[in-house]
Amino acid sequence: MIAIIKKEKENMVLFYKKVSTPETLSEFLDSYGIKQKWLSKKMGVSESLLSLLINNKRTWQFQQIEDCANALGIRRKEVLRMVEANAD
Repeated sequence: MIAIIKKEKENMVLFYKKVSTPETLSEFLDSYGIKQKWLSKKMGVSESLLSLLINNKRTWQFQQIEDCANALGIRRKEVLRMVEANAD
């Protein structure tokens, strides 16, 4: 019984390491194998504009944040967090 509990705890630690949230949008895309080309099509923006947005060379507009969140299936708040993390 103790070995099983210990093993469960070890698995929990490994699980938490896998689920750690990426800091930036670029890291998020990399971690899930999402291509910028795919995301740009889903958002309705050019690939070059998306690249500029991701690299903080252009300012995100509200609608772009909304479109990005919808395309990725995450909340706007998470997209904002990742965008702000990249700005630092």
